[in-house]
Amino acid sequence: MEIEKYLRKGGMMMAPERAKSQRVFLSGDHSQYHGGSAAVISAIRRMLPDVTFAETGGPFDTLIVNGEGSMHHDSAHFVAKMEQLAAAQMLGKKPVW
Repeated sequence: MEIEKYLRKGGMMMAPERAKSQRVFLSGDHSQYHGGSAAVISAIRRMLPDVTFAETGGPFDTLIVNGEGSMHHDSAHFVAKMEQLAAAQMLGKKPVW
């Protein structure tokens, strides 16, 4: 999977004691109404069993944006997610999409 390669490269697949200190904000969970999104969210959570997922508005080290089903045609969801990625990058966070 492409995201797994990126996460391994970016250091997210790390020693369990270090991974537990990582706070990941997972944006774009549309599982309730989009099957593809549900599959992606499930896969991300399985690949990162040792990280702490941050609550909305809470502090985080890494932003993961699930774009499944929304990253196209300049939709409002697309624009919002791209703005999240840009803001995270400006704050020195690790954005992944």
